[in-house]
Amino acid sequence: RPLQRMGFSATDSPMHGIGDLGKGAVLRATSEEVLTYAVSTAAALRQRESEGLSQRLRGLLDVQGRLYHELGQLSQAVDAYTAALLLFPNDSHILRNLGSAYHAKGSSQLAFASYQQALQVNPADTLVYLKLAFFYEDFAKKDWIDAGSHAERCYRYYLQEVDPGDTSILLRLGNSLLQEGDASAALAVYNDVIA
Repeated sequence: RPLQRMGFSATDSPMHGIGDLGKGAVLRATSEEVLTYAVSTAAALRQRESEGLSQRLRGLLDVQGRLYHELGQLSQAVDAYTAALLLFPNDSHILRNLGSAYHAKGSSQLAFASYQQALQVNPADTLVYLKLAFFYEDFAKKDWIDAGSHAERCYRYYLQEVDPGDTSILLRLGNSLLQEGDASAALAVYNDVIA
């Protein structure tokens, strides 16, 4: 019990895995059984430690990337996210952040490819749709055909899935609709913000 309070499970017990030899099994176990147990336990602990370190490193690289991004050091942000992807190539969160860094850097094709990969890995990652909405909104300002309607669809999906009352996103949606020339739809969205 004291070990369980410290975060150990019953399978961490020195008795686990030796077999059903009864009380005092360690004393009666052969040296081969003890050696086998010690080797397998050491391997399991190394694996857990390795996974834990990888997760922590992934988290640190993600935070490092976000801080570089916030400081405007976009190449360093891309490097941090790329290093995290070497550890976890199918992490939609990292791919999404990489896309944002590329977007801020002006590397539109790489940003879009990162967002697409993030959606392939996790189609339910609603924040990717929000990032895509921002991406398309920027292109709509450059008169890219269909960018405004793509931004609208992404905004609406995000609102539907996350928070229909998110006023900052509703305002962006309304502004996007207004820019596309749909004043009546923009007014309806603005009325939702006021309500």
